[in-house]
Amino acid sequence: MAADTLIELMEARASDTGPFLISPETGAELSFRRFREEAHRVAGQIAAEGIQPGDRVAIAVSNGIEVLLAFFGATEAGAMAMPLNPDLKPDEYDFALEHSGSRLTICAPGTLDRVRAKAGTGKRQDSIVGISFNPRDGATLEGGRGGSASLQAAPGPDAEALLLYTSGTTSAPKGVEISHRNLTVSAKNVAEWYNLSERDVTACVMPLFHVHGLVASVMASLLSGGTVIVPQRFSASNFWPIIRAYGVTRATSITQMRHERPLPTVGSGQGISHAWMRTAMYRSLAESKSSSIVAARRYRRLRWTTFWLRIRRSRKQ
Repeated sequence: MAADTLIELMEARASDTGPFLISPETGAELSFRRFREEAHRVAGQIAAEGIQPGDRVAIAVSNGIEVLLAFFGATEAGAMAMPLNPDLKPDEYDFALEHSGSRLTICAPGTLDRVRAKAGTGKRQDSIVGISFNPRDGATLEGGRGGSASLQAAPGPDAEALLLYTSGTTSAPKGVEISHRNLTVSAKNVAEWYNLSERDVTACVMPLFHVHGLVASVMASLLSGGTVIVPQRFSASNFWPIIRAYGVTRATSITQMRHERPLPTVGSGQGISHAWMRTAMYRSLAESKSSSIVAARRYRRLRWTTFWLRIRRSRKQ
């Protein structure tokens, strides 16, 4: 049975004890089963904050296990998850939180002060909590009401799961709503195009407030059963050490990352026998009335260019 929502995507792997997420900075590792359990736990804590289906939940957390637990937990609670760039300035946070009508903002320690800077001003109505995770105690929302609440009916395929804001380069940022069905269809397209399997290990070097990182790296791997390495930030100097250490077989990035921060050349003695980059085009074809992965509902499809890395010898046996 095809998974049409992010909750169904997690449920399909709920009994899988293979590794899903690994943090290279902390060494923390979550299996698919543990990820499902922790995301459900966070969903109950989000519901205890008074969040109702259809509410917006902002997430200002750097790449890592925490941001993904917050994202999937928010969507399971029926909310629309709104990941934000952790490097935004107070005024930029204030605009997004006021414009979206966010009811809850989940922060990391590094973003808490900037998110709080203008809390209670203007038309903002969000309460603010922190999120932490450690392998022993699991995930916890801190600074809120505490406890856990029962979840309402699971969101359907056409319920909105993700709210993204455009960069605001040419005008004020605009919010784009994306449904569960669209995200699962997009993940399926990526997994099929790259022929992903449980043997693949993906390095998630794209930010997880970007649809590319969420869909092409994480959701496609969740669907295919592969492992995702989630460093907190992209680092050109640490790229190949991570590739070697974790046996990475795949990474995707935008063109600017390739040109502005050139990756070191793969040399002899680095433990990598064969690697290449290619420019790959893929099309996100709408299989329903839902939108393309980064556009409003009226758009039926979208092509984007990515760099794709394959390393033959590193592929898991």
